Amino acid sequence: LPALNELHEIPKQIDVVNASLLASGHTPIANDYDSIRYYWSSTEMDKKFAYYYSFIGNGRDYSGFKELKEDLCVRAIFAFNN
Repeated sequence: LPALNELHEIPKQIDVVNASLLASGHTPIANDYDSIRYYWSSTEMDKKFAYYYSFIGNGRDYSGFKELKEDLCVRAIFAFNN
């Protein structure tokens, strides 16, 4: 799982990321108010809570923390290139 700071980098290149996901047969990241999804990060707050991230759209995002037992989406990331 990506760390919270890695998830914060995705909106900067959302069009490139989604084009790559589509080209490889995967689902693009929802980036609009009608399709908001919350994704777990690997960044933990403590042993019971971890941070999550949402791609809301128009350059906006949201993050917070939830108890680990809650159901949220997962988005695996292989690598970031600068």
